[in-house]
Parts: sequence; C-alpha cells; structure tokens
Amino acid sequence: MNFFDNLSGEELFELWRKGNEKAGSQLVRKYYNRVYAFLLTMTTDVHVASDLTQETIAAFLCYDKKIKKVLPCIFAIARNKFTDYCRKKKRERRRREIYFDKLDNNDKLNDSIDKITEETAMYLDKLPDNNKMRTCFIFRHGYDWTIAKIAKKFYLSENKVRYRLEQADKIFRKFFDTLE
Repeated sequence: MNFFDNLSGEELFELWRKGNEKAGSQLVRKYYNRVYAFLLTMTTDVHVASDLTQETIAAFLCYDKKIKKVLPCIFAIARNKFTDYCRKKKRERRRREIYFDKLDNNDKLNDSIDKITEETAMYLDKLPDNNKMRTCFIFRHGYDWTIAKIAKKFYLSENKVRYRLEQADKIFRKFFDTLE
C-alpha cells in the first residue's frame, strides 16, 4: 500500500503544488477515469473524450490557485474544455459553409481550394503585424488558442486581442465575399 493512497485529493494537490511528482501521478490515477467517463457522456466519442481528458488533467495540474475541493474544480475544467471543443467545431463548420459549400460543383472544388489557399496566404501576409494583428489571428485560428492565452503570451489585454481579431476577420470577410 502506498502512502499516497490514504490522502484526499486536496492533500495530494497541495503536495503536487509543493513539487511532489508522485502526488501528481496519484492525482492523475485517482481522477482520470472519472473525468474520462464524464467527458465520454458529453462527447460520445472515445477519441475526443480521451483527448479532452488529457487536456483537462494537464490544465488541472498547471492550476496554481488554492482549491477547496478537487473534484468540482476538475469537472469545471473538463466542462470548459468540452465547451471550447464545441465552439471550435462550430467555428470549423461555419468556415466550411462559408468557404466551400457555396462552390458549384466538384470540378471547380480543387481549383477553388488552390485559389483560396494562395489568396489566403496573400491576405494573411497583408495583415499588419505592427500591432500583432497577424500574430493574434494565426494563434487564434491556426493553433486554436484562447483569447486569454494569446493575451497572456503577448502581453496584451483581452480586449485588444478581441479588437485585433475582429479587424483581421473583417479583412478576411471582404476577401471571401469577393470569391462568391
């Protein structure tokens, strides 16, 4: 029997925060299956649930604030990861509808995709980066970073990141409106 088996989640988390790696491993063992089952009921896809569970556990282990109860905190992170996943899927679906569903037939599809790719790169190069508009756009849409993560990484306020993304989206909307 392991010393860590008798500790509560809160005690394990405090030991983890103080640098005890074994406590972190025990936290993962203790909560992984519960988080996975929770996310599996929401996603109904084993691969997505597994990915989201790993992201949830990683985010929880990076959590640096003191917590009263571990389980509600982990489930809140899991719920937020699922919400982010759903939003990402919705954005992808919207992009597909906007960019590709309006094309007439499959023969034109490959030509149009090549044209879109070339012209997208051209428009991406035209985005001004002196105010980090291009950088914000790439990290948001290319790497699916959250606005908060972009703001923290580049020392910007979240409102500035939102504004710059909004400006970049306007430029791209004008471009894709010309393709119709």
